[in-house]
Amino acid sequence: MKRLSRLSHTMMTCALIAALLLPAETAAATGPTPFDDIGNSFAEPSIEALYSLGVTAGTSPTTFSPRATVTREQMATFLGRLYEVLVPQPCSPAATPFVDVDAASYAAGPIGCMYRLGITAGTSPTRYSPRAPVSREQMAAFLARFYDEVSDNSCTPGATPFTDVPDSSFAVEAVGCIYGLGITTGTSPTQYSPAAVVTREQMAAFLIRLYNQLRSEGAGSDDSTGAVCCSEGSAGFVVTANSSWNQWTSGGHWSWFEEHVDRAIVFVPYWDSRLESFSDVWAYRNSYGISTDTASDARSVDHPEWVLRDADGDPVYIPFGCGGGCAHFAGDVGNPAYRADFVEQVRDLVERGYTGLKLDDVNFMWRFGDQNGNEATPIDPRTGVALTLADWQRYLAEFLEQLRAEFPQLEIVHNTIWYADAPTFSNQYVNRAIRAADYISLERGVNDGGLKGGAGKFSLLAFFDNIDRIHALGTNVIFVDRSATNEAEQRYNFAALLLVNNGNDLVSTDSKSMGSPDGWWSEFDVDLGHAIADRTYHDGLFVREFTEGVVLLNEPGNGPVTYTPDEPMRDPAGNLVTSVTLDAQEGMILRSV
Repeated sequence: MKRLSRLSHTMMTCALIAALLLPAETAAATGPTPFDDIGNSFAEPSIEALYSLGVTAGTSPTTFSPRATVTREQMATFLGRLYEVLVPQPCSPAATPFVDVDAASYAAGPIGCMYRLGITAGTSPTRYSPRAPVSREQMAAFLARFYDEVSDNSCTPGATPFTDVPDSSFAVEAVGCIYGLGITTGTSPTQYSPAAVVTREQMAAFLIRLYNQLRSEGAGSDDSTGAVCCSEGSAGFVVTANSSWNQWTSGGHWSWFEEHVDRAIVFVPYWDSRLESFSDVWAYRNSYGISTDTASDARSVDHPEWVLRDADGDPVYIPFGCGGGCAHFAGDVGNPAYRADFVEQVRDLVERGYTGLKLDDVNFMWRFGDQNGNEATPIDPRTGVALTLADWQRYLAEFLEQLRAEFPQLEIVHNTIWYADAPTFSNQYVNRAIRAADYISLERGVNDGGLKGGAGKFSLLAFFDNIDRIHALGTNVIFVDRSATNEAEQRYNFAALLLVNNGNDLVSTDSKSMGSPDGWWSEFDVDLGHAIADRTYHDGLFVREFTEGVVLLNEPGNGPVTYTPDEPMRDPAGNLVTSVTLDAQEGMILRSV
């Protein structure tokens, strides 16, 4: 079943709370939002998630007012409701010294709760300033204290790239904390804008990142059901609608797209005429590739200085598909002019109506070659000596952060190959890049032959640990399987996604017999509800239980493993089973009876 909108229309609340509401608000409901003013908001997914969690019901029955300024009383109310979702227990108020908070105010209870928890001390010993706008430095302080209260960990401040947050600022440690947690990336690669006011859409994005971080640490359990939010037992579907899809994108199949497809990766200008028919798309671009076909991409001719070169002055290439000559020169992403030109290309896409960007070859590993694909070493144009991996990673991270800052409303996807950085997660440039994306696309899924059993660097366990880190930084993943040719391989990849799914992750396949209008694999429609707990791992078997079923996966190279549920369950064929045996590299999805 197609997800209804970005990220979280399928998210359903597990812990609706009773809270004092704005006069214009009513009790939150589950499902899609009624807001008709968020369609052009970059934070639409976060607003939907907050609505599903019961944290907001809008400023009227049909509006959220995304660009309105957040006031301090609204801030307290948002955090009070989020507290009750995450703990969960009532956010009980205490008496406050604030003479400007009317006891009859809708926000008196949440303000009293925030004061009791130590999340606010007011703007003076006797004033809270409930209707004053929240600045970005105040927001950082609120969120850092909230994290300290709800998490078992301390919100440890770290270094940031922000030149406008002096050490003397009251919020410097809070800004460092929320930057380290991935809750903010700033308003530019070097600016945080501490005095700028926070809008309601910005606050929605901040709160959902905070929620995702705390959820990744184990917060968010509902004691009545044992479930955690939200809809981790289902996933949206992505297609790559290239020229091989002409038969289905020339008309007559748009209803299938609306029913089954959450996002489509598309190519420009091919999709220009199709945007009105299907607009949930990511336009394809290569992050540092300059096409060697100068008829379609003249940058190597018009700007030869944008092409990286080796010590002999020869062009350096991306070493992929080089059988008849590599398809792409390696572009210099550290060059400000290259970046500016790329930004203008993306701006043109946005002006034409594209709302997403798929960046290929976001390579933080060494991927430079000669014209035959053999490894090569570029000269760094800024130093005049051999380019180092650390400098390349820095240039690429800065470029990706610039794109994020230039286009905060754009849904950005990175196609990556650096998962093997797990389990240390110590590479600051990789982490900065993760924060700059909405999705990380893992193009080989788990059917990649390089993934092994056990706990080594290239193990499936390490791969999953890396995805947990991506989620903790506020970013989602896509499992793309380009090799699955049968149901067993497809199920293995899909089961793996459900093992790690945060409720926003997506799945994809290149198999047109299982993921196109001519053939649809019904298990992509599965909905096991909410996760009861995080996945477990024992003797090579991964298990994750949901409110409506269980997902199992036996790692590569392991012997057969038998799983016996407490009650009979349905296997994918609909058979009633009391136990199942999985061979190595096999997944299983069982539904509750």
